[in-house]
This record gives sequence, C-alpha cells and structure tokens, in this order.
Amino acid sequence: MIPSATHSRARLLAGVLSALVVTVSVGHGQDRQATRTEGRPVRPVVAWSGKQSHITASGQFRVTSAKEWEALWTRHKPDWLEKREHGPRVPEIDFEKYMVIAIFAGSGSNVDAIVADAIVDEADALRFRYRLITYQTQATADAVTPFGIFVVPRSQKPILLEERVVPIVGEPSIHERGRL
Repeated sequence: MIPSATHSRARLLAGVLSALVVTVSVGHGQDRQATRTEGRPVRPVVAWSGKQSHITASGQFRVTSAKEWEALWTRHKPDWLEKREHGPRVPEIDFEKYMVIAIFAGSGSNVDAIVADAIVDEADALRFRYRLITYQTQATADAVTPFGIFVVPRSQKPILLEERVVPIVGEPSIHERGRL
C-alpha cells in the first residue's frame, strides 16, 4: 500500500512536533539544572525590595547586629519611611536568631527590584542566589537604585552571592557576585 499525501504530511507533522517537544524539554532541563543546588532550602523571614534606595553605589552587606542594621537602614531609608515624627523608624530584628543580607545594585535603569531566587544552606556555605526584576520602556529609561533586603536565620557560614541572569533571548546563567 502506498501512503497518501495526507498520511505523509501527518507523519511529517508528528515528527516535527516530536522534535519541538524534545527541544523544549532539553532547554527546560538546562534551565532547571542551572538553578539547582545541594543542601537545605532557606526562606527569608522578611524581605524588602524595590527600585529606589538612597544607597546609590552597588554593594552587598551581611548585618548581624542592631547597630549595623540601624546604620544601614538609615543610609538606605527609602522614601516611604523617610518622613517620621521621631526620625527614621528602623524595623526591629532579633539578631540572636536572624541576620540580614542586603543587596544594592547602585544607580541603573529599568529594574523594579532585587528578589531572592534561591537560598540554600550547604555544608560549607550559605548560597544566596538572587535576580533583578527588569522591565522595558519605550523612549527613555527609568533611573533607579534597586535593592533587596532579606532577613534570614542567622548563620556563621560564609555567604556566596550569585546573580541569576535571565536574558530576553537565550538561557539563564549564574554569576558569582561576591562573598560575605
């Protein structure tokens, strides 16, 4: 029996769809592999993030005392906390149990916030992976000073900071940005 033209087209279409499914699955697996780490996941107890900090230089900080926290928060003090009757109000943190990891991207454009992508307590370090939430504008870019401030369980381990970069086109990549 000779296959009909319709039958041949259906087989060709099935072959093309199978190839697409394999391509999508392989690409998706690579993305998952790029973000996978070994260890116990950690979730921030509290997180603040946004696009307007008064800290205009990029920097990463590990804060383990009330004195350090007050100094950092006073430098940062975003507009929504700037005007208080008795000076800037600093959120209370129990530094016996928790610490702060703060990331400031410095002056830039079109970034909404810095968010925690994955925090993993590994055998020899606390791996803190974050990403910038970006957006596009038409004619002119928005001037921003993005930040992410995260309260996590206290740890004496070194902190490895990694940025997960998600391009518009292509695969995400991981870049080490610092150690605290």
